[in-house]
Amino acid sequence: MNKKDINQLGSVHSTQSEFEEGVTVLTKYQEVVLGQISTVLKDDYSSFPGQYAPKGLVSILRNQADTKSGYDSINATERRQALNLIRKLELQLELDFSEIEDMPSIIDRIIESENLSKMYYYVSQYDNYPANPNPTSSINKLRFGKNVGKFSVDKVHIDIYNDKVKLHWEAEGAKWHEAPVKHQSSLEERIMNALNAWTDFYHK
Repeated sequence: MNKKDINQLGSVHSTQSEFEEGVTVLTKYQEVVLGQISTVLKDDYSSFPGQYAPKGLVSILRNQADTKSGYDSINATERRQALNLIRKLELQLELDFSEIEDMPSIIDRIIESENLSKMYYYVSQYDNYPANPNPTSSINKLRFGKNVGKFSVDKVHIDIYNDKVKLHWEAEGAKWHEAPVKHQSSLEERIMNALNAWTDFYHK
């Protein structure tokens, strides 16, 4: 579908001026979500990233979901599914996952949680144990999530060791959440263990 087709189809509640033109560069993961949106809305939106800036892309996709629902091209269930996928894409565009593009389970976990998606994460991996009196420098550092600003307390630090992970949310003061990890577990699995330890604490 292109801009001419959109104008002919009409709009339920938006105007063309709300669709900010430009270019949106999608990651492979984001391209998959856009493909899922196309499937649910029964149309091809693969050209849209080359026509709209991120906010415009999200706006035009939401408009398409409402318009197609108004014309009975999709049912209520399909509309909800499409809007959920569009929100998923919107969060992916708002948050920075450039350093963990190969960790889809972490990305999914964060964007599907209202609370986790508000945070910025700092991950430090060490090739030793927390009890080591002479800790070495980190061998791997990652940052991802929502850039919350210099003075925000919505920053989460995750320290990864050979036998455990430790997570600290600055808003909690000096509190840390810990969980054991298997030696053979991947970095993605270890980050997930840390997130689980944190969220499980509040669901006890």
